[in-house]
Amino acid sequence: MLHTDLIDLLNRGGVWAFIGSGASVDAGAPTWAQLLERVLAALPAEKSHEIISDLRFADARKKKDLPRCFSRIQQAIGRPALVQGVTKEIQQYRTPGELLRELANWPFAGYVTTNYDTLIRRALQTINQAGGWSEAGNSDSEIRKLSGSVDHTIWHVHGAVGHDLADYRMIITEEDYDDLYLEASRVANQLKSLLTQRRVAFVGFSFEDAELQRLLKIAARYCNPARPAFAFLAGLAGQEGERKRLELLERFNVDVIPYELVGTSHVRLSRLLRTY
Repeated sequence: MLHTDLIDLLNRGGVWAFIGSGASVDAGAPTWAQLLERVLAALPAEKSHEIISDLRFADARKKKDLPRCFSRIQQAIGRPALVQGVTKEIQQYRTPGELLRELANWPFAGYVTTNYDTLIRRALQTINQAGGWSEAGNSDSEIRKLSGSVDHTIWHVHGAVGHDLADYRMIITEEDYDDLYLEASRVANQLKSLLTQRRVAFVGFSFEDAELQRLLKIAARYCNPARPAFAFLAGLAGQEGERKRLELLERFNVDVIPYELVGTSHVRLSRLLRTY
């Protein structure tokens, strides 16, 4: 059943999209787990073996704690080499997939992306809608761009390749996440402001996605119960997912619009978006 209230809100303007990794994976980019493996594979064999043999890395890898895994890599090779490795992998993906092109066609007021790429900007350019759109990073000076009733902005909350790292710091390691999401940080305060003042729709996340869990914790604190956020989420379709959908609505004030993954593909999400 279509959420006609979401359609009405979109057409009135003011809704922001939170874009997760699924949108980039649809364009051929790696999942975060695949990114970890590719960064490891690109290292000299001796250094890669040293990291894989590290017990703390092995434990984090087993638990799928990717930021902690990247922390261990950073300790072994240094920050510049880690950023270079991630950048080299991400920057080769320059063509938006069907999902991002579909999202660029929607009348969103702005986009927040946790991905390192700039594919949403390229998607807007593809349909000749990039004019008038600005971008913002995660430094204090960049976050000031988001104050007030700003719109037509793409906020790279976790940084982005091809930008000044001083303003678009890449959030990769456990320490990066801790710094970014501190209760009193500018990023946390800006997210609070956005979730309080605007309606939002999460797209390209799965229910188990660590990025989504972080954002949901913030949404739970600040979203108005009378004005829930929306989330197109994989893995929660059918009766089996109904309990989790109700839990998300009750605990986090997020109204879920479910779809199923096909392997790692979000093709059914693209179809669902076209329907909306």
